Formats: sequence, structure tokens, C-alpha cells
Amino acid sequence: MASNASDPSLAVSLSGTGTSGSSPVNLALDQPVVASSTTSGYPAGNAVDGNTSSYWEGSDGTWPTTLTADLGVTDSLSSVTLDLPPATAWSTRTQTLSVLGSTNDATWTTLVASATYTWNPSTGNTVSIALPAGTADRYVELDFTANSVQNGAQASEFEIFGQANPNLALNQPITSSSATSGYPATNANDGNTSSYWEGSDGTWPTTLAVNLGSTRTIGSIVVDLPPSTAWSTRTQTLSVLGSNNDSTWTTLVASATYTWNPSTGNTVSIALPAGTADQYVELDFTANSVQNGAQASEFEIFG
Repeated sequence: MASNASDPSLAVSLSGTGTSGSSPVNLALDQPVVASSTTSGYPAGNAVDGNTSSYWEGSDGTWPTTLTADLGVTDSLSSVTLDLPPATAWSTRTQTLSVLGSTNDATWTTLVASATYTWNPSTGNTVSIALPAGTADRYVELDFTANSVQNGAQASEFEIFGQANPNLALNQPITSSSATSGYPATNANDGNTSSYWEGSDGTWPTTLAVNLGSTRTIGSIVVDLPPSTAWSTRTQTLSVLGSNNDSTWTTLVASATYTWNPSTGNTVSIALPAGTADQYVELDFTANSVQNGAQASEFEIFG
């Protein structure tokens, strides 16, 4: 801006809403990574070094081949991106792979079923794969079974991105008014939808409450049940309450009956009133159409 002032150094007060312009954080960058096989000179570490000109390559003819990153902690995840070197010497190719996740490096869940993806130099030799909503894992594994050009798996960068909107309840203190032996409240915010909390048989109402550690602005909650087809469609009746001191509670969402259906992921999302800000969030269950006790595999809270 031009100025005719005798001192052209101006202090201008601005107000309004802007954007940070920051890019999503690659949670896998420089984290520990291992591969089930490696070609000499092309180690797994090349896939998380931030340099797309270096790459990892699995041993020739070894299928399947896995590449696994350890994020250090369980985190809410939204997508993975796989790059190959951008040089024009790398022709278009396909690779077939699935994506798996784990919270403990022992029990694994298939996040994305095996599919064939195309890397094309004209579009940057990159492929992005969205993960299911609510994914929360510490370990993420790629399971390669084919490559149309090289007889081995290849990746120059294995990038893992978190939610713009993380699950605030993940691994926070959680309590319930009752629990069936072997199904504690902590199963409901451990990031593993295969484990679950269950209230004592015939005990109604039953509450499940999370302490977020400080007062947070929150916009919605998600309640999951295990995705296994063994879990038939069911309804549960519940209300949502909030508190800043774990003493005085406000009803955020009045009691209603919700349906969990395996064909749609056995998940229910509940919007909270605009402007909700609480440290404690509680679910108050009063009925379950299948089991005579409240159930939740994950109680997620989002800003």
C-alpha cells in the first residue's frame, strides 16, 4: 500500500477470521518403520524420510510384502498417501495392496480391503487412500500383493495423516456406573472397535462418562458398536449430558432411541448444541433392544 505520510512506517490494526494455510501433518515422518522384506540398498527407512527421490523396495518376487509404521501413540487417522519417485524414468504402474491398523502390534484390523491403485508420473506418482471414519491406531501396515512393473513392492514415501478434527475422548479417563466383568469402561475409548464396554445386566439407567481434562468446545459425539456381522441391528435409548465440574450436569441432547446397523458400520453420530463447551461428557442409557445392558465399543467426542 502506498503512503504520503512523512513516516511511511504504519501500524495497521486488523480484525477478522483468517486461515493458517498450514498443511496436514504427516504423522509417519521419521517414525520407526519395518518391512517384511527389503532389496539391498532400498531400506524401509527410505519410505518415511521425507524424500520422494529415495525409496523402499521389497525383495524381488516376495509376495505378500508388508510395510509397517509405528506412530508412537494411538492417534485418530483420516488417510494415507503413497508416493513413488516423481522422475519421468518411473513409468506408470499399478500396485495391489490393503491397509491394516493396530493399537498394539498384535491384533490387526483391515481398514481398507485389497485394491489395485495406479501411480502416474503425470499426476505426481502419488495415491491417497481414505481411512474409515473413526479410525484410531498406533500401527499402520500396507500389505502389497502385486506390482505391474517391478516384481516387488515399492514406496518412496508412506505418509499417514490425522483427523482435522481428532477424537478428544481417545484414551482419556472414563468411568461407568456399572460394568459387566471383562467389559470395562476403558474398552470404550481405547481406539479399538473390536473391544467394548457393557453395563451390568438389567441395570438401568447406566452411565458412561469421559473426562476431557479441561473444558473443550465440542460439536458432536459418535458411539460405535463392534463392526462384526455377528452383531445384529439393535437400538439403544440414551441422553447426552455435559459438565464443567463433574457435579452440576446439563442435558445436551434429550433421551432418544438410536439404531446401530452392521451394514452401515454399527455407528451413530449425535450433534451437540452450538456453543457446547464442557470437560465431562456423559451418556445416560436406559434401554437396549438386544442385550439387557448398555453397550459401546467406542465413545468418541469431536470438537
